[in-house]
Amino acid sequence: MDWKKTWNFLCSGFFWKNIGVAFLIMLFVLLITLISLRFATRHGEEIEVPDLTGLYIEEANVVLQERGIVGVLIDSTYVKGKRPGEILEQNPQKGSLVKKDRRVYFTINSKISKTVPLPDLSDVSFRQGKAVLESLGFVISEVIYQPSEYDGLICSVLYNEKEVAFGTQLADGARLILVVGKNGNLETVPVPSLTHLSLQQAQMILASNGFELGNVQYDGYEPISSEEERLYKIYQQSPEANENLLQGKKIDVWLTMDSEKLYEESETELEEEFF
Repeated sequence: MDWKKTWNFLCSGFFWKNIGVAFLIMLFVLLITLISLRFATRHGEEIEVPDLTGLYIEEANVVLQERGIVGVLIDSTYVKGKRPGEILEQNPQKGSLVKKDRRVYFTINSKISKTVPLPDLSDVSFRQGKAVLESLGFVISEVIYQPSEYDGLICSVLYNEKEVAFGTQLADGARLILVVGKNGNLETVPVPSLTHLSLQQAQMILASNGFELGNVQYDGYEPISSEEERLYKIYQQSPEANENLLQGKKIDVWLTMDSEKLYEESETELEEEFF
């Protein structure tokens, strides 16, 4: 091998000129690659994620679209006290920096309220029953006492002025009325007038006066819905109003939707009072 020729070639301007050209080409390719990556990844074009909590989906989408971000609903859950449909959580969190077209995932408050079964409170004390109901999210709006041989025990539970069976699914936060037994000497008191009242109203008045609802008779057919039941009014009762009766007794009622029958009974009551 002729080392002298090789050395002369390495020291020649032709060799170094080609090396320089190759270096410049590599440098140019590297710069083009870095610039391309910069535009491809939108380096430096970060967008701050806004706070979406408390907004509805439609409101949140408008805010996100203005910033070039996409909103995606992934879940719903029920939280008491929050508006149905409002956003509860988001990911990424507010203040996070993201690229354009990034997706923001959020969870909304369910539009269907949570329901809770009414627990069996048979032979349960008022204090214990109240604690159990409140721990389940119910609200005790009123306590009504009625005569009973078992003092302080829950007799029944009323919801929307109507007695409900244990195990019935009720809305979380429902306002309940507890009917509690009261032991002691039963008194003789006048029977309240129930005419022109709905069945639910009559139940409330009887319980507050220490009486119980007895047989219920409908004029015609029985109502098939709670809405229809509210249309029925009491036109007759037994024992009659103002009759002195021992507390704890049951009062039978008759209901009708016939306004003429209600009017006839009203006239009869007025005549009896006049004479």
